Amino acid sequence: MNDLRNSLEEIAGPAMAPTNDQLVADIARGHKALRRRRTLQAAGGGVFAVAAVVAAMSFTAGGAPSTGGATVAQPAAPATSTATSVRTQLVAYTGKQPKGFTVDKVPDGWYIQGDNNYTLVIAPRSPKPGSTEPAGQPRVTPGDNPNDFVGKIVVMLQSKDQEVPQGKKIAVGDKTGMLIKAPDNTTGRTLWVAEPNDMWMLVQFWDGIGLTQDQMVDFGAGVHVHEGAQQGVG
Repeated sequence: MNDLRNSLEEIAGPAMAPTNDQLVADIARGHKALRRRRTLQAAGGGVFAVAAVVAAMSFTAGGAPSTGGATVAQPAAPATSTATSVRTQLVAYTGKQPKGFTVDKVPDGWYIQGDNNYTLVIAPRSPKPGSTEPAGQPRVTPGDNPNDFVGKIVVMLQSKDQEVPQGKKIAVGDKTGMLIKAPDNTTGRTLWVAEPNDMWMLVQFWDGIGLTQDQMVDFGAGVHVHEGAQQGVG
């Protein structure tokens, strides 16, 4: 081993001390290398920060929960309507028939409140929920003024001094009729039905009682005038 070392030293020659220029050059190279390393470290940290921001934005945009203060508006639930229209059904009438007029059908829950040779008054036993009739109307017993027609159906003959209005002719059973709306009515109508001897029967439906126009015609087709019925005046 010693022989090999001696041989290498003889080949390399004696060790030479570095000159001042060599020392200065070595120091300059060291400073340059240090500056490069610091620059790369700073740049690497900035790239990492940008990458972190981009990743966070992508994460939020992709639909994952965000830790930010902003909230995402949820779509409103579809509104549901709770309002219900009043609708009345016609049913067969099985009670005692009135005097001047007889009926085949009445609205469900209604009864004959008053009858004579001039008028037939049919009323509900209590106001229907959502109806437009005043509170306490119509009367709930036959003794509570059947001459008050609010919220009711009234049958009568054409008054002796009453003119026949102009209107579209419709079929009411096997007869001819007209369904006339008064200017101040919304759903209320008066059904005119032609009777023998150039006379008309009138069926007045008050506003808001829940009958469709087809039901009004159906009801009128089931009303029959008897010999005892009389015309009023005025």
